[in-house]
Amino acid sequence: MTPRKPRDPDAITLAQAAELLRLSEIRVTRLRREGLLIQLSGYPSYSRSDIEEFLDNPWLNGVQAASILGVSHHRVSQLAAADRIPAHRTASGKRIYRLRQIEVVANARKQRAGQPTET
Repeated sequence: MTPRKPRDPDAITLAQAAELLRLSEIRVTRLRREGLLIQLSGYPSYSRSDIEEFLDNPWLNGVQAASILGVSHHRVSQLAAADRIPAHRTASGKRIYRLRQIEVVANARKQRAGQPTET
């Protein structure tokens, strides 16, 4: 009989992940399928630190990113296609953006325009 692997102290269950994210278990599973949450091998299968990172630095859709950048959604798509802003493609092919990365780009754009940045 092989010895059991020690349980990862960072590991949490699907139900715990859903509770932390304030989402349904189905929605958490969809986020994992899209590649937005990492699934650990074994049980429990989610990383608490990954869930906390997801809460602290959420993913944005193109409309949300456009609002922060002060441009149109179409322009965000153009910038992402030209690798001028960081974007991630989900398993379904949609582009999404990290809040902190978009904020950095927005602050850089404001500095170039001579406007004060937000801190």
